[in-house]
This record gives sequence, structure tokens and C-alpha cells, in this order.
Amino acid sequence: MAHELDFNSSAPWVPPNVHDLQFRNCSLVADWVFNFFTYVEDLPYITTATLIRDGLSQYWRDSNVTRPNSTELVQWAFTDGDPLLFLQAFNYTTGQCKEPFCKKLPWEGNSDLAGRGVCSEL
Repeated sequence: MAHELDFNSSAPWVPPNVHDLQFRNCSLVADWVFNFFTYVEDLPYITTATLIRDGLSQYWRDSNVTRPNSTELVQWAFTDGDPLLFLQAFNYTTGQCKEPFCKKLPWEGNSDLAGRGVCSEL
């Protein structure tokens, strides 16, 4: 049985402070950030849930709390969630995961002016 998302209601779990996010998987976060900027109107729900799970896994281990399911995570992210969730994913990508993120970008033109090296230096 598939879960339906109800974006008109609050998340049925109490999320932690967004500052508890500790991403660990660079390729997952880089993929999500790339999709965020490329497909803003059609973010994949499963990838978003996986992103949040990656960021909160240590918090959940330390707190020994019941983890929400994917539907609850996505509902929280897109309705009640702190916009800092997305900003932290972006900051982690630009700070820790530049190489996998830059490899995804479709560069055109002079590589000295618009290449991957320019991205990694930003």
C-alpha cells in the first residue's frame, strides 16, 4: 500500500533542530543539490528522504528515537521543515563535496574561465 502525501497537515513526528544535521555521503548530497538547482519544480521525494536520513542518522543513533518513515520525512521537509535544511545541504556540498558536485555540472566554453577548476575554487 502506497503512502499519500498530505501537504496540508503537520508532520506526525517531532523533528530535531536543523543544526543537528551531519551529512556523511558526499555523492548523495551533491546529487540532491544538483537536482535542487536543475529540477526545482520536481525534486525526487525518495532522494529527499534519503538526504534527510543521511543528515540525521547520527542524531537518531545518539538520541535513541524512533525514526520517521519516508513519507513523514518528505512531508516535514516540504511543509514544516526549516529552510536551513536545504541551505545546509548546499553548504556541505560547496564545503566538503565540491569534486562530485562539479563533475555533474555541464560545463561549456573555455575551461580556464568556466571549467571544473573554477567551481572548486569558488
